[in-house]
Order: sequence, then C-alpha cells, then structure tokens
Amino acid sequence: MTLKQKNYNQIFWVLQLLGWGSFFLLVFLTLRTDGGIIEKTIFYISMCIVGILPTGLLRFYLKKTNSVANFNFFNVFKIIVGVALAALLMIKLPRQLGRLSRFLMDVLLDNPNLDISAPVAGENSAPTYLGSLLLIFVWTVIYLTIKYFIRLNKIRADKLQLKESIKQAQLNTLRGHLNPDFIVNALNGIKALMPLDVSKSRSLLTQLSEVLRYSLTKNNVNKVSLKDEVELVENYANLIKTISESKLDIRCNIEQRLLHHEIPPMLLVNLCEVGTKSDSPKSKEQKNIIFHVDKISNFLKLRIEYNDFTESNLDTVLMKRIKQRLKLLYKTSAEFKKRSTDSGVQIKINLPLIVQNQ
Repeated sequence: MTLKQKNYNQIFWVLQLLGWGSFFLLVFLTLRTDGGIIEKTIFYISMCIVGILPTGLLRFYLKKTNSVANFNFFNVFKIIVGVALAALLMIKLPRQLGRLSRFLMDVLLDNPNLDISAPVAGENSAPTYLGSLLLIFVWTVIYLTIKYFIRLNKIRADKLQLKESIKQAQLNTLRGHLNPDFIVNALNGIKALMPLDVSKSRSLLTQLSEVLRYSLTKNNVNKVSLKDEVELVENYANLIKTISESKLDIRCNIEQRLLHHEIPPMLLVNLCEVGTKSDSPKSKEQKNIIFHVDKISNFLKLRIEYNDFTESNLDTVLMKRIKQRLKLLYKTSAEFKKRSTDSGVQIKINLPLIVQNQ
C-alpha cells in the first residue's frame, strides 16, 4: 500500500465516522430511549455500526471486484448486487447488535432491557428494506462521485507531470553547451603555449577548467545569477583573445547593482558563440560583442551588440535554439528580437525579473 493509498483510506474512515455519526445522531435525537448515559451511548454506537459496517464492506466489495474501473453493463450489475446485499445487511445487523447490547447491559449494569433492534430495524418488511436500500444507494452515489473526482484529479496531475517531463526533456536538449571546437582549440592553444610560457599556460588551463566545470555543474538548473554568467564570459573571452589570433573583443557593460538577478545558465556564452562560431581565428578584422543589461519595470533587458557583423556571420541555428529555450522557460513572457543596425547586428532579450535570494 502506497502512502497516498494509506491517506485515502484514513480519509475514507474519517468521513465514514463523521457522516454516519452525524446522520444517526439526528435519528437518535428523534427517538425516545430509556436508560442512563451508558445505555444511550451503547445504543448510539450500535446505530453508527449499522451504517458504517455495511458501507465499509460494500467499498471492499467494489474495490475487489474492480466495479468502478469503468461503467459498462457488467460493472453496473456488480454495483447493483453490492448495494442490494449491503441494504440487506443493514436491516439484519441491528438484530444481532440488539443481542450484543443486551449482553453488555447484563454484564455492565445488570440491565437486559436495552434492545436496539426494534427502533432501528422495525419489522423485516419491504418498506424497511426499501428505506435501507435508499440509504445505501445515496451513500454509493456519493462514494462514486468522490472516486470520480479523485480519478479526474489524478488524470490531470498525470497529464501535468507528463507535460513537465516533456518540457524538461526539451530543455535538456536545448540547454546551453560549449562549442566542442572551442574546447579543442583552447587545448591545442594551451599545448602550443606551454613550451613558451608555462605560467601563462597554467593560468589559461585554470580558466578553461573553470569554464568546463561551470558548463557541467550548472546544466541541471534553470537559473543562475548574472554575476556567475559575467565571470564565465570573462574567462571565455580571455581564452579566445589569448589563444586565438582573432581580433574579436567581448565586453560586458553591466552595472554592479544588477548582478544579483537571475538568467538561464550559459545564456551569455551561447550569445557569444552566436558570433564566434563563424569567426575565423585567422581573421584580422576587429569585431566586438558587447553586452548591455538594464532593469526596466519587472523585466531584465539584455542588449547584445555584434559590431562589424552581418546577419550572415551569425549562427542562426544557435539563435533558434536560444529562442526555443527561452520560450520553454518563460512561455510568452520573454522576448527575443534581432535587427540590423549601422554598426552591425543587435539582439534584444527581455526576461521577466526574478530576484535571487540574498
């Protein structure tokens, strides 16, 4: 039995006690009973058992016969049989409880006069059975209605869980990853630099290890601080500038007060790679990638300037992946816009503002 099933069983019996207890309390107050507090208490408990026991057994029967799995003719027939048997038990049970009550009164109070069978069951006539049948029928309708809503809620929860699993799988596919060419070029560059400058090579190797560690450890989260992303970009830019012969310059113009806000991990590096993937290491042209970040209202606004780039220089496949990733994370709240300018190409990204707990 799972924890959820155990909780459902506990809730069922609590509702049974409250429901039948309240119903028979009203019945008990309308009846004239003789005796003291003990006699009346035993009488009331016996009445509650008359309702709780048959319906508890009916629930057990419905679960064992799987009668509520779906509503076909055979299952409806099994439910009708269960209701009829429970109603029959309801009118037969008081007679046995009456004998038990007389025994208890004889033992406890030396008073064999208390008998609950007559006021509860009356004669075993058709009207009495129909009354019991009506009670069991109402109970069954309430029970099946609750079961239906529990199942409906479970189906909705399963659908949401499936949807979230699909979303997570898509995010895992679209997560920011370092370009393998960058890693290979960085290692080759450090290897070539090692005989010339051991100290600088060690420093570059440390920076590369920090970049790789970040890309691995932050891949299982959806948000990181802007400060962490800026530090990653600085290491990434330094590696490219030192190892490669490219004239590409990467800068972050971001105010200190904004560094505690959160963005998706590897976002800034992926935006660098939008420009660096097509940039030839042998290129002598001076190009710039400049990051600007501002906070306006409830949005974090990123502006990335690719100076001296054309749209054909940018990696459109990577841009599409970034857009899809933002859409999965923020749905329609995030914006991604690209346009050509006099100085090159500009990308604007608006992210809903989420402040990191400090």
